[in-house]
Amino acid sequence: MSAENKLFSAFATLQVVSRYFFVAMKITGKQTLAFFWKHIWNLKGTATILMVSITCAVTFEMVIPIFFMKIFDVMLGTSADDVAGVLPLIFQYFAIMVALDLGMNVFWRINEFNMDSFQPKILKNIATEAFEYLQYHSYRFFSNQFSGSLVRKVSRLVWSFNKFIDRVYWEVSSLLVRIVLTIAILWWINAWVGVVVLVWTVIYFFASLWISKWKYQFDVEASRRESMISANLGDVITNILNVQLFTSHKSESRRFEANAESWRAAIKRSWRIGTYINLGQSIFMLLLELGLLYLAIRLWSLSLVTAGFLFLLHNYIWGLMWRLWDLRRMMQTIFESFADAEEMIAILRTPHEVTDAPGAKKLKLSAGKIDFHQVTFGYEDHQSILKEFELTIQPGQKVAFVGHSGEGKTTLTKLLMRFFDIQSGEILIDGQNIARVTLDSLRRSISLVPQDPVLFHRTLLENIAYGKKDATTDEVIRAANLANCHDFIMKTPKQYDTLVGERGIKLSGGERQRIAIARAILENAPIVILDEATSSLDSHSERLIQEALHHLLKGKTAIMIAHRLSTIMEADRILVIEDGKVVEEGTHQQLLERPEGVYRHLWEIQAGGFLGE
Repeated sequence: MSAENKLFSAFATLQVVSRYFFVAMKITGKQTLAFFWKHIWNLKGTATILMVSITCAVTFEMVIPIFFMKIFDVMLGTSADDVAGVLPLIFQYFAIMVALDLGMNVFWRINEFNMDSFQPKILKNIATEAFEYLQYHSYRFFSNQFSGSLVRKVSRLVWSFNKFIDRVYWEVSSLLVRIVLTIAILWWINAWVGVVVLVWTVIYFFASLWISKWKYQFDVEASRRESMISANLGDVITNILNVQLFTSHKSESRRFEANAESWRAAIKRSWRIGTYINLGQSIFMLLLELGLLYLAIRLWSLSLVTAGFLFLLHNYIWGLMWRLWDLRRMMQTIFESFADAEEMIAILRTPHEVTDAPGAKKLKLSAGKIDFHQVTFGYEDHQSILKEFELTIQPGQKVAFVGHSGEGKTTLTKLLMRFFDIQSGEILIDGQNIARVTLDSLRRSISLVPQDPVLFHRTLLENIAYGKKDATTDEVIRAANLANCHDFIMKTPKQYDTLVGERGIKLSGGERQRIAIARAILENAPIVILDEATSSLDSHSERLIQEALHHLLKGKTAIMIAHRLSTIMEADRILVIEDGKVVEEGTHQQLLERPEGVYRHLWEIQAGGFLGE
């Protein structure tokens, strides 16, 4: 077989090996690998430069020992009298080696400079995609998730790519080039040595792959246990006030320790398996080293190879073995990166529950009429909170929902904003089915002041201006004055530039509520929902806010949910909701005139203006 055919056969064989490697690897991280590849492909120009430059760098590195072998053979075959005659040839080889070394360093620097921009850009793109997709998950999705755990999953996805690309590019890709060149060069010199290295490498390669895939299940379990710890920690931190109020430090510590113990056991099992694998790996490599040295000596004794070939073989095999020693670790890290990314990839592949319908158009508000027509809904399939619910709210009406907790009052407002989709029926705004309009246009048409407002850990100015992103400072201050929060803002350390803390924890409940009211005033949407909007205010502040809200709601359609019945006395209509149905309807005075009415009973049992629960 000619040298050219030997080289072609070596490359063809390694191509098949590489193909099967990547096919096999996709079995366990297929979705994650596809996600990573999508982001790499988006920067395919830089990725191509990186692959060409690393191939050139490793090739130059691998060719240098050939000239060492040539120098060694020349020296061994030269007598003392002929040294002067061979020195030019030796220095010629030396000059080639210097040129190759310089070229190798140039290409490694090209790799580093390109990777400095390539990798951070993909990390940013992954983080952005995860953030953007996560935002559009439904209210139900976030109700079933720990916020701390979600943050951890996004972070792990980002850094799993960092870990993945580091191993694949700097180690796996260079190793593949090194394997191809090692086998090709050795095959070129002596086919038997090339065959031995090829067969051993294929066996080792697929054995490492299979072992890494088998160990992957233990890595996933360790990752899952770590997520449980993150969720536990996030839950306790979020509810730290309850922990301190109920002096539950010890019980929470026991719960956390139990989760940490299961995590420790999972990690120990995974690491111990790795230790046993390393033992088998070292034995397998020792057999190759001894076998090849024996074969090379036999070939030298038959004058089939030169003494310099022994140097070349030793150089290549040691270099290859040291890198193959890390092959399983490379694969383990890759599969660990898949395990780290798996939970967030699953979230990215979970369809959004509430989305714009195909061809959805923007909501066009003309008057603000709201119709609930034959609406049936339940948070669970087997439980219906609303059954064929009927309600019409005329444009500009101020309608109050009253009733005990859990009767469906807040559910109606959530359905109006399409936080959930109804099972049957339809909800119309000015004759337009809200399921067929865009979510953005729907929600921009509705202002909500919730019972327990949650603020961003940003400045007071930014939190109020969230209702109108392009609002001027004067507009923000005007809204703050109407919501009766300007005075307390001016007493804070940095006034409107004061940070409010996570979830607005630095403010009192009443202060947070007034900030939310100011935000709604600034937003100035045609439809307003007030969910216990004044429940946390003192009597003086409540009076001022009621005046501001009266001005705000003029000419708008409003829905008010209240347990403090004194806050909805001026409503145009008061609806008493029980079991998801309207059982009474009228003005405050009309409902009080019903001797056996539910509303009158609720009014009578109030203490201090609050509805008994």
